[in-house]
Amino acid sequence: MFFYILDAAIVVLTIFVGNSFLGIFNLSPTMNMISYVFLGLLGVWFCLRTPAHPVDRNINMMAYLLMRDKNRYHEITTTHYDSIGQSKTKKE
Repeated sequence: MFFYILDAAIVVLTIFVGNSFLGIFNLSPTMNMISYVFLGLLGVWFCLRTPAHPVDRNINMMAYLLMRDKNRYHEITTTHYDSIGQSKTKKE
């Protein structure tokens, strides 16, 4: 039961924060309704859990994305093809 309340709070908070940003713009009533639907869908997306991360919600994944260490890079290895029969591994 608690998690349903938490999910509802995430959706309502997303709509509330989006509504505060929409107050800056002068939108028509149609665009306001479209933005509320979009914000509601965004709130539902924040509550979903992906198969790759069954414990964390998407809102946690967005927080991890924003808080990650931006000075840490991972090595990328690519394969360079000189011709059809030859391939060399090249580090960039």
